[in-house]
Parts: sequence; structure tokens; C-alpha cells
Amino acid sequence: KKGENWAEHAVIHGINSNFELPKTKGGEKHTDDKMQTLLLPEELDRQIEKIRRKNKQFQEEKGIDALQLALGFLEWRPPNGEVSTSPLLLLSINLNVRGGISPVFKITAQSKDLLFNRVLMERLRTQEDIKLPEFDVTQPELNLEQYFEELEEQTPVGNWDWKVKRQAAIGMFPS
Repeated sequence: KKGENWAEHAVIHGINSNFELPKTKGGEKHTDDKMQTLLLPEELDRQIEKIRRKNKQFQEEKGIDALQLALGFLEWRPPNGEVSTSPLLLLSINLNVRGGISPVFKITAQSKDLLFNRVLMERLRTQEDIKLPEFDVTQPELNLEQYFEELEEQTPVGNWDWKVKRQAAIGMFPS
């Protein structure tokens, strides 16, 4: 309907419209395999196709797959600087669409390697003299929430704005 707020509409129908993912406790895990979006089907189709075309262009022109699932973002601003928001962890993915009356989107990982955003790490190390801890995928006892908490505690000395956002996004993250 014209003028309808889709976030409010989602809440009315029991859908959490907050982009911030809930903090997990202990061994809690997300249990379903559904992705939520506030986009209507036609707009979602357009956005997915736009992402797929852009990734194909990266593959053809630069020989890289830039389509990634980003887990967690660091919103940061150095003293007297501008705010930046950078993905923390990246996972290369495939995005497939099975057509029909209602298209079904399927996301699969290209590998099991969850990688730290090296561009962010190098930027903070070389230009701000900040060394971020890496997420060690070889330590099964370390979960994302523990890592995000560790990063939150790493707020640099001085008048920095520093916030870990518990969000996930699919997009083009070439590196």
C-alpha cells in the first residue's frame, strides 16, 4: 500500500525488523535457514539480479569473486575524522536462484574459510597504528559473539567512536 512503512508492517506480523542481530549466550545457535528482508518480492528480485550481474562483471573483468557474506561491521571514527563502517569477517558465497512463480534464493559458501577483512586490518594498522585481533577459525571454542566483545573492548585510546555492529549483509566486497 502506498505510504506503508514496511518495518512497522513486519513488526505487526511478528517479524523482527532490526538489522542488529541478537547477542548469543553460551552455545546458542540460530536454528532456521531462512533469510529475512524488508524488500517486497519484486524489489528483492531486482536487487539480487543486480548483485549477481555485478559479481559476474568482477569475475570477467578482474578474475575475482567479490560476492561475500559479511558478518559483523566495525563503525569507527578517529578523533577529528569521518565515520567509516567496515565489514569484519567475510565469507565467499554463491547466490543461486531457482525460478518459478515464487523464486527461491539459495546461498552456499564457496569454502569453509571465514576471513578477516584484511583491508580494514591494514588500514587501521598502517594509518592509525591500531592492531586488531584476528578471528581464529581454528579455535572452535571462540564464537563470533566472543570475538565481537573482544573487539568492543579494543576501543583505541583518545576520542574515538568505536562500535561493533552485529549485522550480516550480502554484497560486493572486492579485496
